[in-house]
Amino acid sequence: MILEKRKQIFVWVAWIILFPLGLWSSFKISPPSVYFNSFDYMITIGLACIVASIPIVVNTIPFTVTQWITLFAFLKYGLFAEMILGQIITFVFMLKLRLSKEKVYNFPLNSVIFILVSLLSGFIFYLLGGKDISNDSLSFQLYLLAGIYLLVYFMINQLLYNASLSLLFGIREPLITKAFLWEGLTQLISFPVGITLYILYDLVGAPSFLFVGIPILSLQLFLQKY
Repeated sequence: MILEKRKQIFVWVAWIILFPLGLWSSFKISPPSVYFNSFDYMITIGLACIVASIPIVVNTIPFTVTQWITLFAFLKYGLFAEMILGQIITFVFMLKLRLSKEKVYNFPLNSVIFILVSLLSGFIFYLLGGKDISNDSLSFQLYLLAGIYLLVYFMINQLLYNASLSLLFGIREPLITKAFLWEGLTQLISFPVGITLYILYDLVGAPSFLFVGIPILSLQLFLQKY
């Protein structure tokens, strides 16, 4: 599908406005936490880039299984750090797809969707008390809110995806599709994996990325072939 020229311009203008506004808003809502470690955050970015470069295709729709690592970044470093990570993932993912010049608008489109999804789900997390609870890795309330965060993230993402198809391409898809179910499955996987990484990081630090990352990357490589 190729988007008509005037709609492509609209997407780029929306991105130019929302990209800096989204980053500024996320920083105001949740700047990097006291637990921020620049070296470990760079490792997080590196691992996320590797994961984003291994897309899985379902019904000709490529997607990545990166929610577990963005969940970890959100819980450990805050909304701003998670949004930066998400934009890097989007950029790497788009590079991997090797978009033609006619389809390069997919980058700002996906970037805008991620900005809105990240802001709204993060805002709801904090609205429900996420900013006031302990960062203790054994906090049940933190896990409960993390589960709500992922659920809201998933639903908003699907709604915005379907809305973009309808408004920009004139395509109306049913809400429940094979891609929807696969995306839901990745969210279910992402929750325990992201929480496991969160706990292990508190226990052993940077080596936790290897303990969690290697099995997930192996699984993605396997799924990519099927």
